[in-house]
Amino acid sequence: MARTHLGQAYVGSAGPTTFDCSGLVQYVHRQLGMIIPRTTWLQAPASRPIAKSAAMTGDIIFLDDGSHVGIYVGTGR
Repeated sequence: MARTHLGQAYVGSAGPTTFDCSGLVQYVHRQLGMIIPRTTWLQAPASRPIAKSAAMTGDIIFLDDGSHVGIYVGTGR
């Protein structure tokens, strides 16, 4: 689901055609029937931390001291 949006412009939006980081994460999870908060600052405290070594494809990851969010695609990316 998220892979179909790779390479799209980063725009302050929640989709469905343009996204910012937290908007994409929220949109993809909503398509899968999961309701999560809209912003990175609300998504982080609503998440359960795991070790980096335990990350699986599709996990939400927080970067840049928590100011940016993405979806783990596997193999360290």
